[in-house]
Amino acid sequence: MGRAVEALAGPVVEPGALWQVDVASHTGERPTDPLTFLIYPAANAGAGEVALYEDAGDGFGYEDGEYARRTVSCEESGGHITVRIGEREGSFVPNRGSLRLELRHFASAPESVTVDGEGVESGYEEGAVLVGLAETDGALTVEILR
Repeated sequence: MGRAVEALAGPVVEPGALWQVDVASHTGERPTDPLTFLIYPAANAGAGEVALYEDAGDGFGYEDGEYARRTVSCEESGGHITVRIGEREGSFVPNRGSLRLELRHFASAPESVTVDGEGVESGYEEGAVLVGLAETDGALTVEILR
């Protein structure tokens, strides 16, 4: 099971910010499952975006395309939040089964959560909406209605 990194609570967080947590600092660390993204949606703040890059960390395979790169973006308008996880580029397949979105600054549980248009269960605790996703190489769109 993944672990939360609370060190991110220290800095001032800009509206619309996205943070990737559970990052391995060296190649000997165990891969984190799930990989968690802290997302701070904010109305009219524009889209926030972060790039995720991964590779084996133990050689030069990345020079031959053995890496994984994708973008994660978030935008809120009128209480409708859209999180887009881009298609994975490169031939490296991360060793994990799931991703986790943790959307902060919610006064209550959301009205609805969908992934690629299908309703899904989500969690809500201490002002955060929690959405679990299966790891996939394809793109995903998560929509949340406050």
